[in-house]
Amino acid sequence: MNEAELESLVREARDGDPQAQALLIDAYQKRLGGFVYAMVSDPAQVDDLCQTIFVKMILSLRQLREPARFEAWFFRMARNGCLSYLRREKFRRLFSPLSATHEEVALAAPDAPSRDLLLLRAALKQLPEKHRSLLILVQDRESDYTQIAATFGIGVGALKTRVHRAKLALKERIDYVRKHAME
Repeated sequence: MNEAELESLVREARDGDPQAQALLIDAYQKRLGGFVYAMVSDPAQVDDLCQTIFVKMILSLRQLREPARFEAWFFRMARNGCLSYLRREKFRRLFSPLSATHEEVALAAPDAPSRDLLLLRAALKQLPEKHRSLLILVQDRESDYTQIAATFGIGVGALKTRVHRAKLALKERIDYVRKHAME
């Protein structure tokens, strides 16, 4: 979908067209799912968080003044939703440790991920949120740097600097995880 089509779709969805809203959700469902999974690292929560973010998007669309900035607005909303979830989880774990019965509940076993993928996931999980969310958006490659910069409220030059620093931090984390995994 090109920018003009997206803008038109956003305008229609903002005006309350349920079909346009459904098309907008369909257009971003996979990208949002990948973003949320990378942010929270809990497959059991991805669907619930995505649904919450989409509901918030639909309810808040009327507040979006510039449909051309939809993607930046939407991923900022998604990032904030993930951060809120992570804060609640951190707080909840402080006061309600899992009982033995909860630990026994297992997720469906996915195909075994490769060693490199496990290493990358472990390293990403250890990165500060600001680096993690930035790298997730950049690797998506469906957003250009202008849109991503708008998501973070910075210029493209500053974004490139942050991406470089985030990649360096990820490389350091990967080296660290690799070194300690071999011990």
